[in-house]
Amino acid sequence: HDRAQAAAKKSTCSPAAMDSKPRRGGVLAWMVLAVALFACLPNPTCYAPAWDDVLNKPRNWLDMRRAKQEGRVNERSPDFKKRDGTEGALWLDDAEAPDDIFDKLEVKPPGFWMEKLPSMEEDWENLVKDPSSWQDCRPLKDAGQLKDTYPDFKNKDGIALWLNEVPMELSDELEQIPADKFEGTAELQRMVQRKDAMWKAFFDETDSWLDNRESKSLPHVNDNFPDFSKRSPEKEGLWMKSAPEWALEKLDDLEKKFEAGDIEWPWQERDPEARSGPQASTILENPGDWIDFRPAKMSGEKSARWPDFKHVNDDIPFWIQDGEDATVLEALEKLASDGKFADAASYSSSFGRPALEPFFKDMTENTGAWRDYRADKASGAVHERHPDFKNFDMEQALWLTDA
Repeated sequence: HDRAQAAAKKSTCSPAAMDSKPRRGGVLAWMVLAVALFACLPNPTCYAPAWDDVLNKPRNWLDMRRAKQEGRVNERSPDFKKRDGTEGALWLDDAEAPDDIFDKLEVKPPGFWMEKLPSMEEDWENLVKDPSSWQDCRPLKDAGQLKDTYPDFKNKDGIALWLNEVPMELSDELEQIPADKFEGTAELQRMVQRKDAMWKAFFDETDSWLDNRESKSLPHVNDNFPDFSKRSPEKEGLWMKSAPEWALEKLDDLEKKFEAGDIEWPWQERDPEARSGPQASTILENPGDWIDFRPAKMSGEKSARWPDFKHVNDDIPFWIQDGEDATVLEALEKLASDGKFADAASYSSSFGRPALEPFFKDMTENTGAWRDYRADKASGAVHERHPDFKNFDMEQALWLTDA
């Protein structure tokens, strides 16, 4: 667009263009400009694929907006960028950003995307001045109970610091802070001890645990589902991303022995086909257990990628496939017109219960690892859609409406 304007300006302002006789170059430049302007017109039926990915696959993206507002990164840094380091950066003020992107971002709750908050000198000054609000993670890292990549210091606002970034003028003061001044460390130690105990039970009581990793690759299984889960009734969960180093090393050793044929796999694997997805007949037989989201998709309230139906209690999705039998489609329409499907309002209260249950269990048993935002929400210090509880180690947010 800018290049076309420049070309047009150049051709029309030159001495040749000022001649009363039309010039082919000037006509061509105006044609290019017209095409460019037409291409710039907003298309209400077309949504930028990258922005669609930000909205529908938040775990793929880092939210840099807070970092920009606080001056932690350059003001021209992208507002969103890919978590895996691949080329993918988006700016809200970009001409290609959809006109309604601000509205779509506004309705997403805080914590929907992971934030990246590079450290600032003010963070280190706060750490030295008031260590009571920080966790000192170094002893647990040295003991192998936390990963080497884990921050050396963390606070409950999500700020993480690594020693290789400490300002030289503060390094001596930092080393002189007594360990007991870091009051948040005790909470972290309790969380790590509990997690260690669960991993030890996982290795010692293999018959009590299921390996879910293969089944998690299926599209209908929630990404938050544990990699390993304890059989009922405890329903405890373990995640690889938060596993201590010693547990990862032990798992790696067992996998090598298994691949070499030296041992059988110690844990039963959850059958990936056991929940390969419902059939249309299941919905026809029990319509009251399913919510019909097709009207919401047609109106734009839900994304086109949203399932056509979801189970009220288990959050199991179902999409009508191309080429579905006409009699099935007619039966679904008849059930919809008769009001046989569950009320969509019931979905908000049951969403994600199976996947979130281990997190709620951890929150009630390991209170020191979670931050309670209810008072902040009531006072207006944070947005009313902010999570009620957050655990920054697990990058997990919880709302009591999902409990």
